[in-house]
Amino acid sequence: MKRLRRFRQDEDGAVAVEFALWTVTLFFVIAAGLDFGLYFIQRSHMDESLSATAISAFDARQNVAFTSLPQYARALADDDAMTVAVSCNGSAGSCTNLSRTCSCLNGDGSFTGQACGTVCTANGTSAGYYLTLDASSDFTSVIVPSSMVGNGRISRSTTVRLE
Repeated sequence: MKRLRRFRQDEDGAVAVEFALWTVTLFFVIAAGLDFGLYFIQRSHMDESLSATAISAFDARQNVAFTSLPQYARALADDDAMTVAVSCNGSAGSCTNLSRTCSCLNGDGSFTGQACGTVCTANGTSAGYYLTLDASSDFTSVIVPSSMVGNGRISRSTTVRLE
């Protein structure tokens, strides 16, 4: 009995135990911060690559190489596994440099077909030819549950008016 009471009152090593517990907690907090940081860095790289690809397409708006845009975006993002879809006026595979049809870009991101030059009723701009780039890439987190960082997928999109 006396030994048990002495064992309970003995505080030798308490600091070492506290240090170990706080170190593990600190490790998980730092690892979670790194997960979030890596997620936002990868998302930023995707945003920058889509923006640069859209600017490149705008600069060559009379003769855009639509088939090379996904490869260009992947190279800029330094992510060969990134999927990039190209669509014009909301239709995939319909991009052309000749005989373009125009549409109005609605507030929800959808398109309404209109004759080129007509005024769009939704926002008062004139109908144009819009290029949309949609990109997505996998993201694997280490500590943070994937539901907190895009469910393991990063998806970004940008739209630019070519005409």
